Formats: sequence, structure tokens, C-alpha cells
Amino acid sequence: MIENEAFATYTEYDIVKQHERESGMMQVPLASDDGTASCEIIRLHDPIERLAVHWTATRLGAHPVVPAPELFASNHTFLNGMRTIAVPVTMGQASSAGTAYQGAPAIQPPGERRQ
Repeated sequence: MIENEAFATYTEYDIVKQHERESGMMQVPLASDDGTASCEIIRLHDPIERLAVHWTATRLGAHPVVPAPELFASNHTFLNGMRTIAVPVTMGQASSAGTAYQGAPAIQPPGERRQ
């Protein structure tokens, strides 16, 4: 690793934001003795939305700076996260790291609910 991390070069930096929507609906099979079973669609809860942010970086000479979970989306509530850091490899002393954060949108007033 180099002495002054400010001069360490990033060779890869990738951020993917993914909006996930869950309908709150579930398909439930119905049982029957004669083999003519059908299914029902039931609502378990109102629709919900999550924001998932996946981040990876590789840096020569120093570990990548990992963003704090609080910074990933200012209008979302942090739900959970995961961080991975790989050990430096022998070729070029590169170091890789990655994070995956999930958050929920700020609660909206009842009159302004999304459909």
C-alpha cells in the first residue's frame, strides 16, 4: 500500500440503484380431493417500495472509501446493509470493496399515497 492514500487510483467504481416494488398480493392454492383445485389471489398488505443500492470499487494502493449507509438516499429510511472487503491481491496491490444497502421511502401523508 502507498503512504499517502490521497494518491491511490480507483480502477473501478460502479453504483447501481434499483427500485423494488412489492404488490402485497400472494397466490394461494386451494386444495381439493378431485384434482380440480384452483387458486386465489389474496392481499397480505398495501404495496411497498424499497430502494436497493449496490456499490463496488477497486483501488490501487489503498482500500476504497466505503460510503456510509446514512448517505445512500436522503429521503429514505435505512433498513439494512452489507459490506464486503477483499484482501489486496499481489498484482498491483489492488483492493476491492462493495456494499449493498436497502432503504424505504419516507412515509407519505395518507392523502398523497402512491398507487
